[in-house]
Amino acid sequence: MATAASAPAVTDVARERDVYGLSGDVKKDLLDYLDNIASSGDFATMKSMPNLSVDPDVRLLGKGDQEDCKIEAPLGLQDAQKLINATRQAPFGKGERTIVDTTFRNTWELDPSQFSLSKNWQSYVDSLMRSACDGLGVKTNDVRAELYKMLLYEKGAMFKPHADSEKTSEVVPAERIAVMLAYLQKRVQNTPEQKSEELKRSVYRACELVAARNNNPGHYAYGGEKPTYTDEMVLEAFKTCMALGLRVPLPALATAFKKELPEFALQSLRRLTTEVGFEEIKPIYDNLVRKQQGVSARFKTLLFLAGADPLTLDAQSDIVPEIRTWAQESLEDIFSDFGSLSDNDARELARFVADDSSGLLLKDRIVPRLYEILDTPTPEKTAFIMSFLSRIYEHFRSTGSARTDIPDIYSPEEEIREPALNGHDLALIFQHCRELGLEECINQMIGRILEEIDTMDMKDFLTSILPLLEDLLSDIKKGEVNAERFKRLFQTGLAKYIVTYVSDEPKQLNWSREPTKCNGDYRGYFPGHGATKPKAGTCQDCQQMNVFLQSPTETVWRFPAAEARRKHLISKLSDKHECFTTIEKPRTPFSLVVTKHKRSMDEKHRKWKARVSEVKGHLQSLEGRHRILDNVLQERYADIMAVRVKNLRGETGQAVEGSNDRSEHTQAGPPQVAGQKRKAAVVDLTVEQHNIWRT
Repeated sequence: MATAASAPAVTDVARERDVYGLSGDVKKDLLDYLDNIASSGDFATMKSMPNLSVDPDVRLLGKGDQEDCKIEAPLGLQDAQKLINATRQAPFGKGERTIVDTTFRNTWELDPSQFSLSKNWQSYVDSLMRSACDGLGVKTNDVRAELYKMLLYEKGAMFKPHADSEKTSEVVPAERIAVMLAYLQKRVQNTPEQKSEELKRSVYRACELVAARNNNPGHYAYGGEKPTYTDEMVLEAFKTCMALGLRVPLPALATAFKKELPEFALQSLRRLTTEVGFEEIKPIYDNLVRKQQGVSARFKTLLFLAGADPLTLDAQSDIVPEIRTWAQESLEDIFSDFGSLSDNDARELARFVADDSSGLLLKDRIVPRLYEILDTPTPEKTAFIMSFLSRIYEHFRSTGSARTDIPDIYSPEEEIREPALNGHDLALIFQHCRELGLEECINQMIGRILEEIDTMDMKDFLTSILPLLEDLLSDIKKGEVNAERFKRLFQTGLAKYIVTYVSDEPKQLNWSREPTKCNGDYRGYFPGHGATKPKAGTCQDCQQMNVFLQSPTETVWRFPAAEARRKHLISKLSDKHECFTTIEKPRTPFSLVVTKHKRSMDEKHRKWKARVSEVKGHLQSLEGRHRILDNVLQERYADIMAVRVKNLRGETGQAVEGSNDRSEHTQAGPPQVAGQKRKAAVVDLTVEQHNIWRT
């Protein structure tokens, strides 16, 4: 019965195979049918057009009373420059945005309203369009050609490989993944019994694709399409896996978020930690920290995952012991090897240290690591250390929160100074010479003291010379000393002190600055080389900025350009150029505004005024005690008391550079080696010394 009942069905199937020519192999039959499909056109068509059969007769339309300008074909350099002068940088579409980026598209564009073409040009284009439609097998009635823009390509300025399908969600794999994940999430919510192996495999595959696109930089380096999935889509996949109890895809999904880990994902991982133990979740945490670039970003991620400051974990009683141990070990890994860090890393690290109010990061982590780096220095490490220390120093100086954590690294060891000769002892020597009648010895001592003032550290003037002058004034007032005899010591000694310590008032001579040098490290525009060919020497943008920097009168410069060119110029400006930059955004392209300032000159002038005030205070103290200083200084009294450096310079015979910043005065002799004992002010009194002992 069973065999007889099934026989007609088998016969019908065999008959259908014979009628339709089927072999019984479904895949083979499908391929055969596809191969036999006939088409009137190809999927692509091409045709060589060696010469234009119609002169395009391109003309730039004049503005106002200006005449139209004819552009000859083939295009020459002069006509190309005329077009460039009338064009703007061509952008390219990216999703809903329009971007100008010369690294992807270095092209100029003109709107149809800016030029005209031959009246025969449209018919010529229509003939080309019909030829293309015939090759593609497309009806010409459904296709039309419209003039959109005129494009002028720089040399080597064609598009990099990329995808133009971002607006078509049906053909973007990442968006298909997102749609599928949303569908799966909906099915899980509506029919939780759909936890089949097929559903799990679909989720695994989706997660693998998302992770592959996120962790494959080579895909983008060769112009591959960038993933269009969002963090919300990844979060949907994360929730789906959590609902299905799928833990294997979680590490890939957790690191696929473009921004920081969402709160839901973080709480889910913490909940899983209590369920399955931290060891199973630890690889996810490790990947989240490891994928961050730079010390600062890793530290912030570590703080976020641990839920507490990693530097003060010992004081946190509510932290899971396993997480505390992991955070402490990760912190050691972060600061165990700085590697070949760049200037940007130094800036970020210094900024993070500046925000660390506890100071523990700098003291306990960074300073010991700097010592280790100095044991095996390299040019890269030295540049990083100096950049980091400079920024830290500027921060502490600007905030007034001076630290003593790293003085021995940042600056040479403090000099060890011997005590200077006491001025009161010098006055006693003068007194003894007077009592012994050694008049010539007194004159020689005055000469030696004036010679020593030329080379002495001005810090010693206050302890060696001023006390001597005070005691001499006291003796003059008592009538024990002739004021005329010590007139030269007072006049020349105080004049030398003022000229050397105070110096001339600093003045801004002009606004000129040093030029910048880019050394060909910018793949920017070079005359005759397009926009993507590097060339040794200073680029054209830097050349224009250098003209402004070296100008003695110009103080503000505006330069409209794309973002990459603006950033290049900003990167070449340093503190020595004394300029600040802003961006004006009234229209595109935005303009870089470079403004010269004179903050360093203002600082020099402030310090100079402080030195003038300091010296005036010492002079007033010297005069106020005895009120006879004018009798000793005589004709130089007014200039000395008013600290008139210019008038006193002729008295001393010294030539002091007035523009130098003398806020930090050291001895004028040979440079001192850090750590060596330093010779203080010493007056050589050995000449004619035998007269003293013989007497």
